[in-house]
Amino acid sequence: MKRTVRLAHKYLSLTLALVWLLQAATGVLLVFHWELDDWGVSGPRQPLNADKLSAAIARWHSTHTDRQVIALYTSGGLSGRFDVVITNPTGGRDVLRVDGEGTVLRERPWNHDYAHIGFFQIATYLHQTLFLHTTGNWIMGISGLLLLSNLCMGLYQAWPRAGQWLRALSWPIGSGNRSAPAKAYQWHRAAGLTIAVPALVLVLGGVVRAFDDPLALADRFEVHRPAPALPTPVVMAATPAATPAPMAAAASAGAPAPGAPPTLATVISTALTLYPGATLAAVELPDSESPWFFVRVTQSHDLRRFFGTTALYISSQHGTVLANYDSKVMPAAVRVWDAVYALHTGEIAGAPGRWLVVLIGTGLLALVGLGLCLYCLRRNRG
Repeated sequence: MKRTVRLAHKYLSLTLALVWLLQAATGVLLVFHWELDDWGVSGPRQPLNADKLSAAIARWHSTHTDRQVIALYTSGGLSGRFDVVITNPTGGRDVLRVDGEGTVLRERPWNHDYAHIGFFQIATYLHQTLFLHTTGNWIMGISGLLLLSNLCMGLYQAWPRAGQWLRALSWPIGSGNRSAPAKAYQWHRAAGLTIAVPALVLVLGGVVRAFDDPLALADRFEVHRPAPALPTPVVMAATPAATPAPMAAAASAGAPAPGAPPTLATVISTALTLYPGATLAAVELPDSESPWFFVRVTQSHDLRRFFGTTALYISSQHGTVLANYDSKVMPAAVRVWDAVYALHTGEIAGAPGRWLVVLIGTGLLALVGLGLCLYCLRRNRG
């Protein structure tokens, strides 16, 4: 049994070592990529002013009639910075980095012209999809599952007998009389025993996230949140919506009261009024198939630092809140699901958790590198 596990561990590692090295290296780079990216963008730091931001985007659109604004996302780095996603006449999408009043600080391609999308965007696509879109999600998810199994096989082989833990975890710093392969094995074993368990948790979160989009696993549950100054959100049963949430909610509510189409500023103000103290995470603009604004805000209790999971759908015809998903009162299963990303990035434990993820990712790089080194040393001796 142990010989079979050893051979499986060896050849699985040799087959996927480069993929795992890529995943670990890009993962380490991406832990603080929001801040690092924003620090590289010069320009003012203006806090969010919904009226000025909305007016600036409208002015930009009036001079670029061949392009459409699709969405607005917080940059995730410095406060008061946002990414405005726009269509490109060639069929792709571009992104404008703006401040809280709409001043354009940078323009880049978003999902085309990959030579100019920026270092961290390249790392993001490599880490998540290998530039292969949904196919890449599947590849990275399967690779993650195999890494999980390989970590378990490594633990099985390296697990010390009773009373041997200190010896197993000792690092061969001095030269001693050990051969080079023996030293490499000791380093590899000690590194594996040190990081394997937290690495299993980290990798498991990545596997779940990799399969999230292609499997389209989750729709949200809607709950009631009192909003006396605004149209009252619809109360729905705490079960997955069989139809898109806004349509289901609108059907339950009946025809909303007529009103003027809302501006982007009105939509942002509505969301932040419903959730005092929250910060804006994202606004996805309506189109012909989805006649509503999709808004996400981050509340103080959210495990995700910037991209919170509280969501609203607001009608693009009359500004009525069609659906309201308050992350604070979601069912436990939904809250657990929403916590997976924060677990994978370390955000669940704040800045210390993110630094821990950097250490674990660096440890995985060292673990794979030591395993390759051990294989080469043994092959050369043999």
